Amino acid sequence: MIVDAGSGGYYNPIHWRWNRKTIAHNTISRGEEDHVETRGRLINYSEVENGFRAFFSSKIYEDVILYRKISFNNNVDSKIIFIKDLVQGSGDFRWNIHVRGSCEKYEKKIKCSSDKNRLYTESFDNEWVLSQGYRGDKENIWYIYRVKKIVDKGEFLTRIVIY
Repeated sequence: MIVDAGSGGYYNPIHWRWNRKTIAHNTISRGEEDHVETRGRLINYSEVENGFRAFFSSKIYEDVILYRKISFNNNVDSKIIFIKDLVQGSGDFRWNIHVRGSCEKYEKKIKCSSDKNRLYTESFDNEWVLSQGYRGDKENIWYIYRVKKIVDKGEFLTRIVIY
């Protein structure tokens, strides 16, 4: 259900206008500004009962570092992903996610469903914006984001439950 933009093909205008943009991926962006080309660094990974925990860092802009902690728990009736993102830098940052299926907004919660799965994503800070994006060149998907003004340091807390 949670997807990245994929590719519409190099000769397709959607590829250059959307698929290659940072906002077309499940990450943090400073507004619509694209990240620098970079690779993140895995700081720690540990397996826990029914899941894992991981901690990453990445220099996403020349003046911004993103630290992401993810915990994943595979319960009998659901999968729970808790994400804590710490942004060191300043600007209006977006927390971006892209989802297949149909979605509805309920203030700080978005509920989505497809033929196979249902999920909800919950914000512990700002409300979500529900918009449209693309996967490849033919599939419309939900582009869901929230914006937070950060000065020097700030965080986004998010829970995603797939059931």
